[in-house]
Amino acid sequence: MYLVFSRFLVLVLFLALSACGGGGGGGGGTPVVVSPPVVANPPATGKPITVTENKLGVWLWYASRTGKTHTQIADELKTMGVKRIYIKVSNGRKSCDLYADVCDANVAALYKARGIEPWTWSYNYPNDGGTGLTDAQYHAKQAEGLTQSAKYGYVGHVLDIEVEFDGKAQPLEDLMIAFRDARTAAQLAGLASPTYMMGATTWGNPKDHAMRVDLIDKHVDFHMPQTYLEEWAKGNTASDYLLYPRKWVDAGNKEYRDLGAKKPIWHIVSTDRNVITKEQLAAFVDAAGPNTSIWSIPDGNEIKFAALDKWKTLDWTQLTFTPTLESEALNFVVRLF
Repeated sequence: MYLVFSRFLVLVLFLALSACGGGGGGGGGTPVVVSPPVVANPPATGKPITVTENKLGVWLWYASRTGKTHTQIADELKTMGVKRIYIKVSNGRKSCDLYADVCDANVAALYKARGIEPWTWSYNYPNDGGTGLTDAQYHAKQAEGLTQSAKYGYVGHVLDIEVEFDGKAQPLEDLMIAFRDARTAAQLAGLASPTYMMGATTWGNPKDHAMRVDLIDKHVDFHMPQTYLEEWAKGNTASDYLLYPRKWVDAGNKEYRDLGAKKPIWHIVSTDRNVITKEQLAAFVDAAGPNTSIWSIPDGNEIKFAALDKWKTLDWTQLTFTPTLESEALNFVVRLF
């Protein structure tokens, strides 16, 4: 259906890829976008994969900034057909003192009652000399966000790891170990079920940021690249990033594998600029699979609110997807345990 070009060309093109730090969680870098040459879309070499359920999801920063209650948000998402929500529960060492509404078992329960899996996420930092804490103490404090997540009935947690960890191996390893240990402790204490999952989200182009994907991979159940096509395109609707969503999902998968990722890859796409078309959004989801998620639930910006109309056009019941590579079928597995 598309012109074939070599993996070498895919790699060359992907070197031009620059990411916008996502998550909106208190960090992130300014994208340096290099306009790629206009080329043909890569072939969808994978065979269509049909799953028994999808877990298409959305991200939430602060419920208070949306002007809606969690009940209102949950009702709207249920009507739309959303299956997962990722809610911010901590920023660095601040958890329930900053996100008191999330530290409530009733909130997790109301999403579950509507058929929506409630997850949490945290924005994380390396230790510095001003904290007065050892690295182990500092990261243990950050990992309390996961403990609170399990305590209040959420089904999993995602670490947001961005510019603060670019090129930093040991701080990253220490952070991942602290969260791994927090999950183990929560499971032993009966707070988290054996199926409580832990993942990480970082750049869609981790190589450019010297992000140690291999170290992250040792401790997580899945990866969530911030494949923010709108941000990379800087809102240019004629950009290659927006014209060929499948190509960048394909390139992201390859880069993550090349950097040592062995776990499933669940892409995140952003609609904050509201320039991605409904067709491009659907093409992205088709290529990325049933664990795809969208950043983020609008929080007061009229442009973001307008993007909801495109969300509503998605087939939230979609069960057949087309992987970009035969080897990426792993990314289409919904239940890992």
